[in-house]
Amino acid sequence: MGHGRCTAVVLLYCAVVSVFLASLVLAGDDGLSTASNMPLFEQVIVQPFTVSVISGRYGVFNATLALRASPIFPEHVHGELIPIGEQRRESAEQLSLEHFNYPRPMEGEMPTPGMVEAHPSLLRIDVQLRFSGSTSGTVTAWALPAVVGALERGLSEVEETDAAPTAQASFLFVSESKSMSPSTLSDVPSMARTATGIVALEGGQSGSFTFRFFSEHEFSLNLQLRTEHNTTDRSWVYGYVPPDNKLLLRPDRSQKAWWQNRGIWVFAITTFIMRAVMAYFETRRAANLRRKRTAAAAVEKKKIK
Repeated sequence: MGHGRCTAVVLLYCAVVSVFLASLVLAGDDGLSTASNMPLFEQVIVQPFTVSVISGRYGVFNATLALRASPIFPEHVHGELIPIGEQRRESAEQLSLEHFNYPRPMEGEMPTPGMVEAHPSLLRIDVQLRFSGSTSGTVTAWALPAVVGALERGLSEVEETDAAPTAQASFLFVSESKSMSPSTLSDVPSMARTATGIVALEGGQSGSFTFRFFSEHEFSLNLQLRTEHNTTDRSWVYGYVPPDNKLLLRPDRSQKAWWQNRGIWVFAITTFIMRAVMAYFETRRAANLRRKRTAAAAVEKKKIK
């Protein structure tokens, strides 16, 4: 093997080792890189999400998504969408929700500790996963009346009989690529999930949805629903809950001293090795050149003699 070829092979080897060490460092620094750290789907959706709704038909309002899992069957999650605050309409064509005219009753519905300005529930929601930990299943929703007596009867019909649902959809959440989850929206790229599908509505109408989990504490929902007037109601829902370290422990992102950064040490060691190898081969090359010159000088002396 020639001197130049040998040098190239050694340098290539050093480069490969450098890349390998760097990949190990990056993997070690990302404490959330493995799927084993991710919480179960039913643990994620039962968090008390605060949601903001922007609807072409109903204007803008906020609500709390209050879901809870069955103590015996964790794959069965149920709860209610509870409106809070005020409904804001931008035009007379947008419909008023009667629920915002009444305070939330103290009894007969899911408890809402610490919730201010709460109103009677808008929807009763039932989520049935295929099994515990699954990211696929069916979600069913029933619209609830605002008046207390009618509300109680509506809840009883949903819980005790087969009341016809207002909307129903099947879902399957699949992982997103990192390019689809910008860092401004997701600090846990491996948690990003997306589901799309068809919504079956009462009265034979239908619609479509796109549900995105940016992380375990942030999501968005885009809805396009056909109404009884053969128009399309477009809605956007954004949900957020503060991160819970008990659910998902995030790595410490505080600034470390430079000597505690493993990447710097890998770079320094790799640079030192490559410089040492290059110096060794340069020394050998210089020595060989001197020997050749000495031999050539000796040959010239013999010719002169």
